[in-house]
Amino acid sequence: EEKKDPLEGEVYSKQKKLTNELENKENKSKSNKFPFYSSTEDIIPEAVACFRIVADMLNIPLKVDLIKRSFNENISKDERRISLRLCAAISESLGLKSQLLDLPVEMISRIQTPCLVQLGENELSVILEIKGDKIAIARPRDSFKSYKIFDFVRDFSDQEVLPVLILRATNKTPTK
Repeated sequence: EEKKDPLEGEVYSKQKKLTNELENKENKSKSNKFPFYSSTEDIIPEAVACFRIVADMLNIPLKVDLIKRSFNENISKDERRISLRLCAAISESLGLKSQLLDLPVEMISRIQTPCLVQLGENELSVILEIKGDKIAIARPRDSFKSYKIFDFVRDFSDQEVLPVLILRATNKTPTK
């Protein structure tokens, strides 16, 4: 008969507790004001992380496996970026109202938040808040970033126009 180590269950429960604590820490950004989920540089985990952030901000339920499947089914393996049109369709299926814009980068201070934004060639990020002369952005590949609007415009001035997807909850949007 096989003898079980009495510490095995205790070690397992400690590992489980640590895993849960790490997951909970990942859920909050450095400022503890905004949710943040990190991702790899792969486009699908990055897009899923963005949707998790938006869902937390708007307090809507999100089934991560369904979001992943939606992206996997609608993106070919050789695509290098996720279109904001696809993000808009997925957002609408979650009960959100979405609006696609091509926004001149210098007009960023007028945008409603939260919104998804395509930075550079293929980086999907979430603009969390614009307050005064500061802009808070969740960049799942990188981290939570806070910019002065002037610096943001300067850093992304090579992109004359920013593709933006504004997301809003309606009175029919489900809540957690």
